[in-house]
Amino acid sequence: MISLLLYSVIFIVNFTLSPIALLGAEKKEDLSTPKLTDDCHHMLKERGKKIRHQQRIAALLKKNEDLQKRAIKQSPTTAKKLKFNKSSLIREQRLVDIKIENMEEQIIRRGCPGITLKSKSIKRTLRKRSDLIKMNHEK
Repeated sequence: MISLLLYSVIFIVNFTLSPIALLGAEKKEDLSTPKLTDDCHHMLKERGKKIRHQQRIAALLKKNEDLQKRAIKQSPTTAKKLKFNKSSLIREQRLVDIKIENMEEQIIRRGCPGITLKSKSIKRTLRKRSDLIKMNHEK
């Protein structure tokens, strides 16, 4: 009689606790799903800063061109200074473009979500790398 009672209690406890255990497992899965890590968030934030910097440089280049058109007529010295300024802005723009491409490659390599491939060179680089990986796996 006692053993029957003990078996029934174990049976009831087993079936009542198993759904609770399953709910706990589902909660753990929700917590462990991959989310935007701090590194990814920081890298995306830095990329955003570089893109804003790139846009500022483009605006300065446009303003420089407008000023050059006016300065040629008024003052040749100012025109020379603006021409030098334009060349330094172009160098800065190229440098920022390279930095942005490198940042995008790092973000993609780390597997961070939320980035679209805008640059053709990045797409080309990733295609080459994936082709190399396929060739190595085939051997």
